[in-house]
Amino acid sequence: MWLKSSLVSLASLVVTPLLLPLGSVSASPAVQPPSPVASTMEAITVENFTVGDRVEVQRNNQWRSGEILSVQFLEQKTIYSVRYLDIGFTENNVRGDRLRKKTTSRPQARRIFQVGLPVIVAEGETYREGVITGYQLGGYGGDRYEISYNDDSHTTNVKRHQLLTLAEAQALGFETDNYDLSTPEAIAEMLDIHNEWRAKVGVAPLTWSDELVEHSKIWAEHLLAERDMYHRPVSQNPHGENLAKATKRHMTPSFVVNLWGSEVKDYDYESNQCMGLMCGHYTQMVWHETTQLGCAMAREDDFEIWVCSYDPPGNYAGERPYPMVETTALETASE
Repeated sequence: MWLKSSLVSLASLVVTPLLLPLGSVSASPAVQPPSPVASTMEAITVENFTVGDRVEVQRNNQWRSGEILSVQFLEQKTIYSVRYLDIGFTENNVRGDRLRKKTTSRPQARRIFQVGLPVIVAEGETYREGVITGYQLGGYGGDRYEISYNDDSHTTNVKRHQLLTLAEAQALGFETDNYDLSTPEAIAEMLDIHNEWRAKVGVAPLTWSDELVEHSKIWAEHLLAERDMYHRPVSQNPHGENLAKATKRHMTPSFVVNLWGSEVKDYDYESNQCMGLMCGHYTQMVWHETTQLGCAMAREDDFEIWVCSYDPPGNYAGERPYPMVETTALETASE
């Protein structure tokens, strides 16, 4: 049975009773020839190994823990494909004289990648970043994982040896996505994606506000403690507010903002109403009088919450998020 991840949820704040109905819904390198064994290395007897055996591999005059992934018999020689357990790197064409049984009798714990974990997936010479959304352990072919990639594509039947954690990938020199707002790069991503949506309707870009960051952080930590998502009371919040939460998966700044922005399909400019479930996240992001943005997120175990605050706030009843004249100018420019 596949273990599935939970869906993403979100909510947006209305400053006064609105025409825009808002709320929260559920959404979500070439292998180098082996170096000669140093004279200080002990002599070993070539043994036969099978798929799944835990072994020690001689590489660069060191013995390193590994796992046999495949066995081939070529020209009366046996060669192996071995995955190094410390970094996840796979080496092919390993001769038997470079392998030995593990010297420790202590059993190795089965490595399981949990639902919601961001990972790097090796697909031949290509490496893709995504999040584990399900898995099936054991059975024919071994453990298999279901992956939702960061480009919104999806795949199943990914083998365990194809996966690297982000820490393992970064140790190997891979660049990975941002999954929080702890770095200048992540903050820039959050701000830039907001401004991309605003540019589509011709309104001025936002600037980042540290004061709004602190305001958002207080509420994000409050919601994390309660494992819930709801807006700060209007009487206690002079700013606009967008919320998003996820369980058993990690979101990126781009994912969060584009989740809100996807509501554009449900907003009808002529009637200034939401034609679908909600569109208030989108209208707040592109509100032409808003000039500043500050966001925060909080995560613990399998739950995370994202909060963005906007000043001045938007989503006033009876007002459109941006003037009609700007829409007309954009349409003329695109013709």
